[in-house]
Amino acid sequence: MLSGTPPASAVGTYRLTVTATNGVAPNATQAFVLTVAPARPPNTFAVSHVKTGRTTQIAFDVTVLGPGTITAVVTVPAGAVSAAATRKGKPKRLTIAKANVKVKHGATVRIKTRPNTVGRLFAGSAHNKAELSLTVTFKPTGGTARTVTIKHLHLR
Repeated sequence: MLSGTPPASAVGTYRLTVTATNGVAPNATQAFVLTVAPARPPNTFAVSHVKTGRTTQIAFDVTVLGPGTITAVVTVPAGAVSAAATRKGKPKRLTIAKANVKVKHGATVRIKTRPNTVGRLFAGSAHNKAELSLTVTFKPTGGTARTVTIKHLHLR
């Protein structure tokens, strides 16, 4: 049995030949190809310092360990924007602001969502006391996305 953990610098393909001998001819020989793949990038991240304002713009910090894409979506219950939005078959939540940021390396970045048309209607409506949800997704380059949702946010 052969075992071990290669260092990160060992990424690549290696041709190996194993020969077993017991003193009796012929020796047993077996060729192998060993491929060392790069480690999957970490998809852990942290969201902090969330601030809301009078508009549907939300500012917050995201700390990531490596390169990738951060996507943020702010939603509100559909009925908070328009009673017509709550009709059967309509979505239960409406997107009111978004942000999309590419990160080149591990860092903490400040992100501000940008309100869309629905978000501007919501901010100017009498229903703007409804709870907002902020959903943040980090997809590391070459890795698997992870998502976190922060609920119960309010405009100031």
